[in-house]
Amino acid sequence: ATAESLDRKIRELLKAPPQKPDIQLSRAPAAAEELRERLLRGYRVLHATDGRPVWMNYAPRNTATDLERYAEAADIVGCDIYPVPVLDTTGHSDLSNRRLSSVGDYTGRFLQLPGERPVWMVLQGFGWRDIQEHRKDEPPEVGRRPTRRESRFMLYDAIVRGARGVLYWGVNYAQEPPTFWNELKSVVHEAAALHDVWAARDAALQPRTTFEPTMGSVDRPPRALAKRLGEQYYVLVVNEHYAGLVVRLEGLGNLDNRSASIVGDASKCKLAPPRVKSGQLTVQMAAYSVAIVRVEP
Repeated sequence: ATAESLDRKIRELLKAPPQKPDIQLSRAPAAAEELRERLLRGYRVLHATDGRPVWMNYAPRNTATDLERYAEAADIVGCDIYPVPVLDTTGHSDLSNRRLSSVGDYTGRFLQLPGERPVWMVLQGFGWRDIQEHRKDEPPEVGRRPTRRESRFMLYDAIVRGARGVLYWGVNYAQEPPTFWNELKSVVHEAAALHDVWAARDAALQPRTTFEPTMGSVDRPPRALAKRLGEQYYVLVVNEHYAGLVVRLEGLGNLDNRSASIVGDASKCKLAPPRVKSGQLTVQMAAYSVAIVRVEP
């Protein structure tokens, strides 16, 4: 095929070793289909012999059509995405959005697949210099580990966009010095303390998000997800924008005059005032920040 012929010429010019005979660009579509068929056969065997759900974790790649075709061999889907630091050199996200909020974008991609499969996301538990030897010669910030604030944002960005499970990869590479490990544990402990909230069904009453006028373009509006436990409501609010916003939660008329408070880390957000008024709550939020708002009975 033309592709293999061109590949051979390039390798000859570069004096590079020849390509392996079983790897041919012209066979890529056929090889992908063969892989899909093998996965489907394995999926059927697992269901026939075990019965437990099958989770398929993807790389942060592929068209929606490919994701859908391979998802037929899974009951739970998702991907790993490690966007810290926000540099083109990591090359992990191939979306146009390579910022922290790419976590939410990838979560949304899998949630849109047919079949209403739960989405589990694998998040960053390391720094790129922890696993790539060549980065040890680069400035420390190039392959650094996520800060506590970044880890917290990525976790809740996945949840607010619909993830039903969150895992971490790479923590075994990043335990010394212990600062990052301790910060990540504190983030996970905060979320685990509200396990019943995140495991609950989404509330029937879901707020709309708007924001007060600002000079920025704000191409990423705030996100909100409401949960109900008994007579208490919890509203997770995430500012995916790279600058601070004053966020309004609207459509809460049934909760008028109820007091509200921020649960957990409130260092980057503030309720003003701390009460539902005229069906609204207002939250002042820093860039890439999270507010867990509890509305009392």
